[in-house]
Amino acid sequence: MYIYNALTDRNLEVWGNKNLDLIYVNDVADAFVKSIKNIDLINKRRDIYIGSGKQLLTSEFANKIIEKIQKGNILYCKERLGEESIESGFMNNNLAFELLNWKPEITLDIGINNTIEYYKEIDIINNYGKL
Repeated sequence: MYIYNALTDRNLEVWGNKNLDLIYVNDVADAFVKSIKNIDLINKRRDIYIGSGKQLLTSEFANKIIEKIQKGNILYCKERLGEESIESGFMNNNLAFELLNWKPEITLDIGINNTIEYYKEIDIINNYGKL
């Protein structure tokens, strides 16, 4: 939604400015494929995390998008009811690397660029209107 809002020069709402661990969808898909191929190694485990292993604040993410698109503004909002108790996101992906030989390949900047280009390619503003 941040990219769409920036492309349409709207506010990017930052609710509580939590830490994020963002990962590109292709890396997640790759992790799932490797999980299926190695199901015997991970069967019934609950401690394998798929993430970038890096944290950034929601406002930092919003700023990156605004800088790349050169539109939009951050609107800081108070945390919504219940969000104040949510821990910040961070995925230690060491076990995924150890068991699956998996690690994310797409950097945050490349992932943002790819997504911006995808939105432009499908002309999301004209074809889908307001999301």
